Amino acid sequence: MQLVGWIRGIRVPLIMQWPKHLPAGVQSASLVSTMDILPTCIALAGGKTLPDQKIDGKNLLESYRSPEKGHAELFWRRGVAKAVRHKDWKMIAVDTQPVLLFDLSTDQTEQTNVAAEHPEVCQRLLSDLAKWEEEMQDPKWFSPYGDYNQLMKHRMEVVGREMERLYP
Repeated sequence: MQLVGWIRGIRVPLIMQWPKHLPAGVQSASLVSTMDILPTCIALAGGKTLPDQKIDGKNLLESYRSPEKGHAELFWRRGVAKAVRHKDWKMIAVDTQPVLLFDLSTDQTEQTNVAAEHPEVCQRLLSDLAKWEEEMQDPKWFSPYGDYNQLMKHRMEVVGREMERLYP
């Protein structure tokens, strides 16, 4: 198998292969989400979305060829927990707990909260997160575990996948 290229997500790279269409060995630093698979498949099939249809994802082939067309940021929300990824920054905000900020270029396992050292980054990401949430509908489902698990799993003293699994 020939490695054509990859686009990074939070923890898992996406590998794309399309002989004669994508050059081999190219890497992209574009952010990617599983939501990008649908618009990519639609584009590959020659289809189009309906004019009033909003799809959150982006066509991966466009961001692969031109990284500026990719996601500048990725956002998540689950119960009282929400997060944003911008370049090498990942910020997690959970209810009234202190904001967590990680520099993934030096701390991929998110062990050191650097929010106190970078308040300007936290403010910008919190602002971006608030703007994104204004565009979102209220959640249509809720975790059977309630908000307690999200509060527990995102505390700095909860470190390691084994401990995090206790709070789905």
